[in-house]
Amino acid sequence: MHIRKIAALWLGMALLVTGCSVSAIRPTQTTRVNITPITSIRAEDDFYGFVNLEALQNTTLEYGETQAGAFTEIDIIGQLSDSVAKVVNGTEEYPEGSCEQIIRDAYLQYLEFQADDTAQDQACTEIEAELKKISDVRTMDELISIAEELKMDYGVSTFSNLIVDADIFNPDQYGILWEQVTEVCGIPLQKINDDPYLAKDYEKRIIDTLQVMGKSYGESKKIAQDLIRLIIDIAWATDYEISNSADPFSYFSLLSEAELDAALPRLGRQNFERMDGMDSNPYGGWLVMDKGQLTAFDALYQEENLEELKAWAAYYLLAQYGGFIASEYPIYEEYFPQSYDTLALQALRYINHSFPLVLSDLYVKDYYTEETDQKFSRMCEDIRESYRDLIRNSEWLSPEARQLLLQKLENIRFVSGGFCLEQMKDDPGINDLFGDHLFDTQRNVAKNTVAQSIEKIGQPRNRMQLGMPMHMVNACYDTDNTVTITVAIMAAPFFDVNADYYTNLGGLGAVVAHEVGHAFDANIIKYNAEGVYDPAWLPATDRTALEERNRVAVEYFENYFTVFDVYRVDGQLTLGENYADLGAMECITNIARTKDDYTKLFENYARIWSTLILNTDVISQLSEDPHSPATIRVNAILATTEDFYDVYGLKEGDGMYIAPENRISRWK
Repeated sequence: MHIRKIAALWLGMALLVTGCSVSAIRPTQTTRVNITPITSIRAEDDFYGFVNLEALQNTTLEYGETQAGAFTEIDIIGQLSDSVAKVVNGTEEYPEGSCEQIIRDAYLQYLEFQADDTAQDQACTEIEAELKKISDVRTMDELISIAEELKMDYGVSTFSNLIVDADIFNPDQYGILWEQVTEVCGIPLQKINDDPYLAKDYEKRIIDTLQVMGKSYGESKKIAQDLIRLIIDIAWATDYEISNSADPFSYFSLLSEAELDAALPRLGRQNFERMDGMDSNPYGGWLVMDKGQLTAFDALYQEENLEELKAWAAYYLLAQYGGFIASEYPIYEEYFPQSYDTLALQALRYINHSFPLVLSDLYVKDYYTEETDQKFSRMCEDIRESYRDLIRNSEWLSPEARQLLLQKLENIRFVSGGFCLEQMKDDPGINDLFGDHLFDTQRNVAKNTVAQSIEKIGQPRNRMQLGMPMHMVNACYDTDNTVTITVAIMAAPFFDVNADYYTNLGGLGAVVAHEVGHAFDANIIKYNAEGVYDPAWLPATDRTALEERNRVAVEYFENYFTVFDVYRVDGQLTLGENYADLGAMECITNIARTKDDYTKLFENYARIWSTLILNTDVISQLSEDPHSPATIRVNAILATTEDFYDVYGLKEGDGMYIAPENRISRWK
């Protein structure tokens, strides 16, 4: 079996240092090492490198960055800064509740707060008062009350991990979910499960939190160490098969109120709900992902752990609001260091934090054009039609399965700039969130977010809603069968209204087709045409055929491609994303017709994955990220695409050549 070695550009420098001693200095001989720069790469050997060589050689990582590339070259900060400056510096009067009015007021309030020592002192005093309430807690009942207060008045989650989100068994309503907790007080649970001694690395911030509360260093250290022991107990009770699964949502089960009370003998269901501000539960039970972990949380709530639990609550209060007290407590400044950005950029970040969807509306108004909408809409329908053709002609599937998958395809909804413009309206009610100064406003926004979430419990859910701001360079598929494509990603190299269709198809088209492809990947294919989790919705014979294809795909990605000539992807972990990439390529190549079409498509597909990344980050990605590294997302996908062989004349002996019998397909 031949291993295909994926060449990537890892630009680095080695400095050799000779040791010195107290012996007499002697003449040294210097050897010059000449490193020949890479000047060309053949498309047949490494298409990713062939397309991206020059771009990667000219890419640099800024201080603190670990990667840079096509996804980071779009200047979103510059675009937003221009849009906000135009609103703030203009003289136009905007309607009450318009995105422009809200952004202008938020911007000006941020600047006023930075110059208002009295307002800053008031904010600090309020946080200190809340810390004192935590410090004064003497019973578990009082602790539950303070947890409820922190949630309802400050939007701070402490001991309970309940969220209100789509019910995976009925995505048209909201349910209550207990997702698996992956960290507590900044401590990653799996990391300390594997090596409990690493928990000591996270001790300092807990100690500093307690010292801000007025405790001595010695007392703070003891409480912090005892709290870490409790967190280790949670780590040991956590099922990491869930967190490491490519399909963690398949572990959800609906527990009734009686089942929850039995699983939570110390606090009971109602006290957990109360800590998250829920006076009642019209949904009934909870959707629980990791029952063992939930029970471990419940086991902590006893009087002997009261001091540790108070430290836990204080940690989360300061994690959210510590910036308002940092200047008064030097010990805490390292967690909220002084910003050296311009006030304008600081204000922009504040607006993005507190009013992200308002900023999203402004971005859509400024950067989403009618021409973009027309070309994007056409591309989406071309992609849907191409998937129709692929599914209809997948003769390895039964007619019944093909019909069911076609129905799921027809049900997919697209959310993007056009949808936002249709839904956009002024909302004067947002002005009620503005307080006397910035701290009040930030707290009011957090309170309102919690209140709106609680109101949704058990209520009908509109699938067509904005799940992420349009100024994020991103795209996603939701299991309720909705695809969101942001306006920010509709920029070069992904999309350019002045570029030809097939260049855009290889860029943004590949992204859209990838997200649609998730509807049929190895994990989300378990959700039926209505977006309901139902692993048995397809005929048994088709499920068996799909499982066999999964096995072959896992072997393909694990056996034929390496990173650094040594490391391999985890084929099971990356299967869903790899299938989405593979399905996307089959979809968009099914649209192209001529050699020129394919060439433009393939080259821009490689271009959008151009990424300069630290070696250590790539190695971590291989074990943690369900996405394959960029080189494999390009080369492994194209190496199994028949049209690529035709266009570039690949033959046995070429670096990307895979024997026909070893090539894979999602639909063919």
